[in-house]
This record gives sequence, structure tokens and C-alpha cells, in this order.
Amino acid sequence: MIAGAASFEVLDPTVDSQILTLRATGADALMIYGVTPKACSQSLRKLHEISWQPIRFIASSCANPDAVLKPAGLDAADGIMTIMAFKFPVAGDADDDAVSEYKKFMSKYVPGANPYDTFNVYAYSLGHATINLLQRAGDDLTRENIMHTAATMHDVKLPLLLPGISLNTSPTDYRPLRDGYMAEFKNGRWNISGAMIRSN
Repeated sequence: MIAGAASFEVLDPTVDSQILTLRATGADALMIYGVTPKACSQSLRKLHEISWQPIRFIASSCANPDAVLKPAGLDAADGIMTIMAFKFPVAGDADDDAVSEYKKFMSKYVPGANPYDTFNVYAYSLGHATINLLQRAGDDLTRENIMHTAATMHDVKLPLLLPGISLNTSPTDYRPLRDGYMAEFKNGRWNISGAMIRSN
């Protein structure tokens, strides 16, 4: 049962009032679906300040440790849940060949950038997806063929995707990522738990 919902504007100075409004519903679970780091971070911080501890889920766009969780305070982020599709920055990734290759790439081409930043992980993966798209399009680089190729991806593997996850699209569904794993933020890292969750 949905007990309540509260929206926000990007220019709102804080989302404190929205969090207080949602607490008044007595809900035992809260989904923070904000795509802006500031609102996500403020939500987590306010929840912590008022000691309201429902089960907290955040959209994967808010799962960035540096841009969202550290500004909120790692204590405020401890125990939050999200759905993850990428290997990095998940705990236990140190011995992974794909992660090692990613770190080498970042060190060579973007020295000084934080490889743990999920925006960098996303950009790197998007680059690999674009390379795959252009290879599959072949010599026909017309807009029509590029769009057709992008809308007919089937089981496209990317180096940093978690096991079992691949890109798939169709002319009626452009979402390339539909599956993921539940992850919990504990001790400053994301930790995967359970089996892959498949989207219908």
C-alpha cells in the first residue's frame, strides 16, 4: 500500500519538508526516486537527523558514494538499499579482471578522476556500448541504421555489468538495462545480496 508521495523541484533549497510530510504517513518503507544528487543526499541526511528509519530504497542514479552518500554522511547512508547492474564499486571487486582493466583505463586517460565514482563507471560502460553499436552497424552509419541497430540489441555484454546482466532492446522497448541485484550500503561500500532480479 502506498501511504503517500511527495515531489520536489530541482530549485528547491531543501527537501526537508517533503521528508517530514512522508514521515507523518507512518510508512515503514521509503523509496527515494530522485535523479539529482543534491535531493538524494539531503533526503538521507534529513532521515538520519530526525531518526526516522524505515526500510530505505534509493534509485540507482542516487547510488553514487562520492556525489550523494558522502555528502549525506556515511552514517546516514548505512543500510540503504538499491538495485545494482554494475560490478563497480561493489565490495569484492578487487580481483576482477574487468575492474582492473577499467582502473588502468581511468589511470591512463582520466588521471586524477575517482574510479569509484559511479558516474565514471556509467560513462566507461556507455563508451563500450557505443563501440558495440557502431561495430554492429557496420559501414552503414546512416541515422536510420544506427537507430535500428540501437533498437535491436540482444544479449550485449559489457565488461562492468554484473554476471547474467546484458543489454537488450526492441523496437517497442528501448530500455537496455532491465535486470539487477539488490545491494546494501554497509561500511562504506555497496554489497550485493541474493540472486539476480529480472524485470518483467
